[in-house]
Amino acid sequence: MKNLIILGDSLACPRPWEGIGSMNTYASIIQQELKGAVHVHNLAYGDRCSADYVAESFVKTYVKSANARYVVLQLGIVDCAPRLLTTLERAVGYLARKSRFSNSLFNYYIRWKSKHRMFFTKWFPMTRVKINAYESNMKRIIENFSENNDVDRFFVINIAYPGEGLISKSFGIVENIEKYNSVLNTISLTSDGKVKVIDLYSETRTNKNWITIDDGHHIKSEAHSWIAESILHTIGELSE
Repeated sequence: MKNLIILGDSLACPRPWEGIGSMNTYASIIQQELKGAVHVHNLAYGDRCSADYVAESFVKTYVKSANARYVVLQLGIVDCAPRLLTTLERAVGYLARKSRFSNSLFNYYIRWKSKHRMFFTKWFPMTRVKINAYESNMKRIIENFSENNDVDRFFVINIAYPGEGLISKSFGIVENIEKYNSVLNTISLTSDGKVKVIDLYSETRTNKNWITIDDGHHIKSEAHSWIAESILHTIGELSE
């Protein structure tokens, strides 16, 4: 049996506390519609970025044996969202957890810095994965699957338009998202039709209620349904 593989972050995962149960994700909806024709493997996991899916251990374990007919990539918000803590600060935070006193001090520091998030993201801009590395990673993921599987189509879900909860806290988030999405467009345009962009950005810009209010980047059930329908439509065309 051929497989549909999903690589992503928490946007592709269930969030039952927000009304997205395991049966409401686009992975589950696609599986229900395809029945036994294709098996869906959702390998998405919270806080994952593009770099996590080019690691040799991941390629060896999951890519080479994937038997993938379709691959869905939903990666980017973790890569491009403005970061508050430097690598050094994260290392200090890790060490601070070793004692109650130091952990308390570090948590206070985090709360203070979070309170001024807009200032720090404006004047000290950082992202987890720089745009050149993001492009390289996404291309490499596609190459790895292509080299080890007979993939009919790659579906790249671009980064959703941010909600107010994210815009109000992170300076330049819309510009970052648009720049990283342009990378996906370029990859698609130079793929000879092998890579299709699922334009979630445009849909969520029109339908802002598809994005969660508090964090401003997770998607609601309407978005999951739309993504599933978009992918299923193309799979149906390929099967004709």
